[in-house]
Amino acid sequence: MQEIVGPLQSSFIPGRGTTDNAIILQEIVHFMNQKRKNNKNVVFKLDLEKAYDRVDWHFLHATLNAFGFPSSINALIMHCVSSASLSILWNGIRLPSFRSSRGLQQGDPLSLYLFVLCMERLAHMIQHEVSRNNWKPDAISQGGPTISHLFFADDVLLFTKAEVDQVRVVHGVLERFCRASGLRVNVAKSKAMASLHVSEGLKERIVVVTSIPFTANLGKYLGFPIIYGRVKKEDYTFIVERITRRLAAWKGKLLNEPGRVTLVRSVISAILVYVMQLNWLPQAICDQIDAIARRFIWGSETRRGVSLVVWEKIAKPRRHGGLGIRCARLNNVALLGKHLWSLLHEQDKFWVQIVRSRYNVDRDILTCQSSAGSPFWRSVLRARAILADGYVFRLGCGSSSFWYSNWSPLGLLCNLVPFVSIHDTQLSVKDVFASSSCNFSLLYTMLPDQVIQTLSYIQVMLDDGTPDCFVWQHQLEGQYSAHGGYDWLLSRQPNGPLTSWTWVWKLPVPDNIRFCVWQAVHDSVPTRALLHHRSLIDSAVCLGCGKTVETFFHCVRDCTTARQMEAAPIVRDAWGQLTVIGKVYANSGVSPPQRWLMALWLCGFASGIGIADSLKAELLAILRGLELCWQLGYRRVELSSDSQTAMGLLAHAHPVFHHYSSVLGRIKDLLQREWEVHRFHLLREGNAPADYLAKLGATTAMGMEVWTTPPTGISALLLADAMGTEFLRL
Repeated sequence: MQEIVGPLQSSFIPGRGTTDNAIILQEIVHFMNQKRKNNKNVVFKLDLEKAYDRVDWHFLHATLNAFGFPSSINALIMHCVSSASLSILWNGIRLPSFRSSRGLQQGDPLSLYLFVLCMERLAHMIQHEVSRNNWKPDAISQGGPTISHLFFADDVLLFTKAEVDQVRVVHGVLERFCRASGLRVNVAKSKAMASLHVSEGLKERIVVVTSIPFTANLGKYLGFPIIYGRVKKEDYTFIVERITRRLAAWKGKLLNEPGRVTLVRSVISAILVYVMQLNWLPQAICDQIDAIARRFIWGSETRRGVSLVVWEKIAKPRRHGGLGIRCARLNNVALLGKHLWSLLHEQDKFWVQIVRSRYNVDRDILTCQSSAGSPFWRSVLRARAILADGYVFRLGCGSSSFWYSNWSPLGLLCNLVPFVSIHDTQLSVKDVFASSSCNFSLLYTMLPDQVIQTLSYIQVMLDDGTPDCFVWQHQLEGQYSAHGGYDWLLSRQPNGPLTSWTWVWKLPVPDNIRFCVWQAVHDSVPTRALLHHRSLIDSAVCLGCGKTVETFFHCVRDCTTARQMEAAPIVRDAWGQLTVIGKVYANSGVSPPQRWLMALWLCGFASGIGIADSLKAELLAILRGLELCWQLGYRRVELSSDSQTAMGLLAHAHPVFHHYSSVLGRIKDLLQREWEVHRFHLLREGNAPADYLAKLGATTAMGMEVWTTPPTGISALLLADAMGTEFLRL
């Protein structure tokens, strides 16, 4: 579909969405409201009356032919469309069925795409008039893309100059399309909006031609509020009202605490995830959303009640001691981060081209200095200020500038020297690191000794098929996602150590007991001791025994009255289960059976790689081991690794933005050579000799050391490996 449907239609096309059109409309509206004398444009927001029900079947058939569908497919589609029958239920009696003569059945998945194709015919008619210079589209930047229309299913936006002749062209195209397709414009529900410098007299003459009234506010578009000027609290009060309606007071009375938490999470994710991704919400709105969620959880929907656990703890993920409810502000920033990623790497999208051309973003958006702009642009810049530290520059082919790109952990090297010699200005990273280590003899510019020492320890792995680019460092795949962005934002919050709480949610007890345990660990069970501490009651003494302070342990374990209650053993058993969670059980395993009785040492190596994580170390070991095997002439090799992640990346196509894409590319190039390499996963305990060499590599200086005979201390491990000795895996 994306090959036959133009970029100005976004409905039901993979890779496009409602936000694409909303961003473009927001930029156009912001441009139209600027005080420029030559800024005289008009936008029509059209409502198609009963759009799906009025599609003419002859027009649909002609559309399928025009797009080159085979005649057999056309016949099958038209049969599916025209063979359906309808019947009316009158006073409980079903009347005889009949067949319609036009329209597409709503709810049928095929109808959506057929309607998109029909609307593309209108797009072709508009483009034909634009190519003949009869229709003058809007251009919001000099030399940037022009915009004549935006379609999302039956939501139609048309853009042109505020001239009577231009409006007549628009009206003529619409009339021809409506006569051919059977569709009809609902003039009463359609709107028009003009730029600030369009006079009232000109608006009246345009209304005479189109009969569409003008308005100062187009309202919402595809569920997004179109902002005029600064973002205000009133623009997003509908979110608070919608959440309040969904979290009705009667629902809280029928649900226990775990049920309330589940309802809050589903409501917030359903409403906020869509609306929050376009603009930076006012802080007052975010605070109201968090307050509504907090009050609903603790059973006080309409007034401020007692929150037994502070919101900062509740908003953490469940694995870190929270309830998995997202903080509205952090969620807003994480969702805006998706647009920041698109502006960095998805420049084929039409809205990205519009935004980059309007704000002169020649290079990456992480370094551009523009600040003024539309509400959307200002929102992205505010999110960039927070998320920029989560990006890191990843070298691929090494074509980036050695001096003027942020490829090293030291930042821009040009800032560390008084000047850059004219002979060095064109040097790339690939030129200086041609042999994986820095060749300082190529440089005419004098580097400080500390910089030279740091660069000497950097090993650069380059691959010609991998581009240099910014990647998201929080995920090894390198690609930003709203979920990963939110987790990264949480990790930067000053909330103390992030210990694991998964054991609470894995207890084999009902959800309300888990919630009680969660409260107990947070010391927030509403005992008399806690209520007295918060000055809600006068005494903290237990009402059951009347002897001591009523704490949680006193209620479930120590109180003599509680021991006589029938429900007490249930609570004690649930709490006693906690003592078993921390135990570790040993799993036994055996070495792989593919072992010779006598071990034959062929070759071994160890290498120091500096500071790296375990995955990078594993991939570099695989790369250097394969290179060594090829150099020694071995053409049948068994490759085993204790990293399932590394073996999975080699077995499948890796993401282009992966942090170690260059290393993976070089490994896969080696595997494509004319030799036989069998790959399999092996537990570390089952390959003790390789683990021993890896530990030697950790103490080895930069470079690789090769042993043609077994090094000292490995003989016993080789003998045990050859004999198939069983091992324990802890």
